[in-house]
Amino acid sequence: MQYIKTLALEDPIIAKFVKDADWKSQCCAYTTRNDTTEMNIKFVNVVNQNFLRINFDLDTLKIINIDMIGMHRIGTGLK
Repeated sequence: MQYIKTLALEDPIIAKFVKDADWKSQCCAYTTRNDTTEMNIKFVNVVNQNFLRINFDLDTLKIINIDMIGMHRIGTGLK
């Protein structure tokens, strides 16, 4: 998990999101679809209550999707 989090923090979108912020990460959900194994991780900005949800392809070690959603919308799906 720590290695995946380190790779994710190298992405410019995620780096900008956590820069100068009080943040934490939450792990994980694993899914397999279309022969791809993914890990889902949240990077949470504690102060403004937003988070980035990333989907990380464990086979290629690449981020395949980044979504930013306000924490008050947890459970309503991605929009």
